[in-house]
Amino acid sequence: MSTTFTQDLQFENELIEKIFIKQNFSNAHSLFIIKDYFKFFDVVFIGKTGSVTTVEVKIDRLATKTGNIALEYGYNGKLSGIEVSTSDCYCFVIEKTDNYELNFIKTSELKRIIAETEHRIVKGGDNKSADIHLLPLTTIYDSLVKQVEASK
Repeated sequence: MSTTFTQDLQFENELIEKIFIKQNFSNAHSLFIIKDYFKFFDVVFIGKTGSVTTVEVKIDRLATKTGNIALEYGYNGKLSGIEVSTSDCYCFVIEKTDNYELNFIKTSELKRIIAETEHRIVKGGDNKSADIHLLPLTTIYDSLVKQVEASK
């Protein structure tokens, strides 16, 4: 499956809206979805007590097939993705046959896993301009803050 950044962004925005609005996050008082390219995070949860949590959402359509999640860390020789994200946590959306699996992990824990776990580094994206960590899904499952299933 070959898509452009713009196509992926549109797909991601539509899916984020569908899943996060449809999903009942009981501790969230308000939910804001950033619908344009913003390199720091995608979703803001404001809790009933006023606490703010920012989330970077990654939708990996190949994760179930490959067993890996792809995390960009550079683009055209400049830091990007996980290296510049200011999000409190990441949410990896994994497409299953009948539903979506939302896997939440603290950004600091994800960075620790990247630093301490052997994994592949590949080029990808438009014109192979992105530097990408390929992490086995199994490396993040023990460190999840929350895992939620959402219907399609």
